[in-house]
Amino acid sequence: MKTTVKSVIQNPIFFYYILLSFMKPESLNYIDIPSFFNKLWFIWSVIATGLIFFLFFIYLVEDRRLCVYDIAAFYIYRILASITVCILLHNIYSRIGYVVHIQRFAFILFMSIGFKEDHDTVRNRLFYILALYSIINLITILMFPDGMYVLDDVRDNYFLGYDNGHIVLLLPALFFAAVYYGETGHKVLPFLVWISVLFSVMICKSATTVAGIAFLIIELIAIKYRVIRRFLFNRKTVLLFILAVFLVIIVFRLQEKFSGIITVLGKEPTFTGRIRLWDAGFDSIKRHPFFGVGDNPDINIDIFTYGRQKLAYAHNEILDVLVRSGIIGLLLYLFVVVRSVSFNKQVRNDKVWLAFMAAFWLMMMFESYSNYTYYYLYYVLLIYPRFGKAEKPSGMIPADDIKG
Repeated sequence: MKTTVKSVIQNPIFFYYILLSFMKPESLNYIDIPSFFNKLWFIWSVIATGLIFFLFFIYLVEDRRLCVYDIAAFYIYRILASITVCILLHNIYSRIGYVVHIQRFAFILFMSIGFKEDHDTVRNRLFYILALYSIINLITILMFPDGMYVLDDVRDNYFLGYDNGHIVLLLPALFFAAVYYGETGHKVLPFLVWISVLFSVMICKSATTVAGIAFLIIELIAIKYRVIRRFLFNRKTVLLFILAVFLVIIVFRLQEKFSGIITVLGKEPTFTGRIRLWDAGFDSIKRHPFFGVGDNPDINIDIFTYGRQKLAYAHNEILDVLVRSGIIGLLLYLFVVVRSVSFNKQVRNDKVWLAFMAAFWLMMMFESYSNYTYYYLYYVLLIYPRFGKAEKPSGMIPADDIKG
C-alpha cells in the first residue's frame, strides 16, 4: 500500500510519538529527576519538529493547501523581528526563545495537517491525551495540597505547572470533551474531564480562571435560548465585548471611578498589581511601537519586574504581543484571530466554539499565557473551525437552530 500523509497521520504510533513529544508536563522541569531525562525529551521534541516540517514539505510538493499561512507569517515575523531587535537594540541573542516559537508553530502545523487529513481521528486522539492530563493534574492537586514543588517561593505548582497556567490545557480539554460527547454519544470520559477541571479550578482558586470558567458556564446556559443564540451571541458581539473590556479596563481604567465600591466588595481595584504591569507595558510600547523589544526574557523582566517578583509578561495578551512584537506583530495576530472567527460557521456547534473562545479571550485580558508550556493549544482551539466538519449536535444547543 502506498504511504501517504493521511496514512502516516492515521498511524497511532506515529501520531502519539509526535503529540507526546510536545506534551511534556511542566512539573518534570522542576521535580527531582535525572537531568538527562529532560535533555532526552528535548531531543525527542526536536526530532518530532523535523518530522512535521518534512510532512509539510510533502504537502508543498503535492500542491496541497492548509489554512495556516497567516499563523506562519505571524511566527516568522515574530522570530525574525525579535532576533533583529534584540541584537540591534540590546546586543543580546537568545536561541531558546526562538526554538520554542518554531516548535509551537510545528505543533500547530501538525494538528492542521491532522485535522485536514483525518478530522475525527486526530480530534479524538488529542482529546484522550488532554483528558488524561486533566485527570492526572487533579490527582496531584489532591495528593499535594501544599503544592507538588516550590518554584521562586511559589508553592501552587502541580502536574501541569503553576496553577494560573493550567487553564491553557484545561479549557481545550473541556471543549474537545463537549465535541467528543456530541460526536460519539459517549458520556463517561467527557463527564470525568468536566468534573476534573471544575474541581481543579475550585481547589486552586485562581481568580482569573474561576471567573473565566464561570463566564463560560453562563454562556453555555445562555445560548440554549433562541433569542440570545440568534441575536445577542455572535461573532460581532463577542469581539466587540472583548474590545470593550480592553478599552474600558486596560486602556481607560474606568473601574477606578468605582474603586470605593470595589473595595467594599472585598476586591482590589488594581487587579492585584496588574495596573502597574499594564503601565509598564504602555511605556515600553511608546518607546518601541513598531517592532517591540523582542522575546528575550532578560529584557522583558527588566520591563515588568514588580517588587520582589521577577515578571516577564504584561498580564494582558494584547499588551504582551505589542511589547514583544510591536504594532506590526499585533496586526498579524489580530488577523489570525479574525480569520479564524470568520470560519466558525463551518462547525455545526459554532456557538459552543465561540463561547469557549470568548472565555479564553476574557481571561487573556488579565493574564499572559504565552509563557506556559501548553500555549500552543490555544492556537489549536483557535484554528479548529478552519478544518471543521459538521459535527452532530452535542445536546448543548437545540439541533434545529445550531447555526442560528
